Amino acid sequence: MNKREKIYNAVICLLAIVSVALAIDDLWRGLPPAAKICDLIIYLIFVVDYVVRIAVAKDKRQFLSQIFSI
Repeated sequence: MNKREKIYNAVICLLAIVSVALAIDDLWRGLPPAAKICDLIIYLIFVVDYVVRIAVAKDKRQFLSQIFSI
């Protein structure tokens, strides 16, 4: 794994952790508007990432069948 992939994985992991924390906080207390915007931005980053990864995948069917590679 090269440095670029490590940075990508670290950023995606950090975004996932923040997203889970926001979801838990939303269930307990509700989120303020700024946190809701943050959560929406993270969601959009995940969507764009997934769409780009599908677009560049050599075998799209295999990519879509591997749910844990998301």
